[in-house]
Amino acid sequence: MTATLATLFVGQDTENNQAELASAKSLQAMQAEISALRTEIQALARRDLDQ
Repeated sequence: MTATLATLFVGQDTENNQAELASAKSLQAMQAEISALRTEIQALARRDLDQ
């Protein structure tokens, strides 16, 4: 995950439309991953509370 964050902020030409598109796609992918992780954490927390 750290490497993904680094690629978003280091060494990209923000004037380049392709770089902006890549950044937007990377952000969308990260948001999806965070959402999936949140869902997994909530399921684990519920499971622990039910035991």
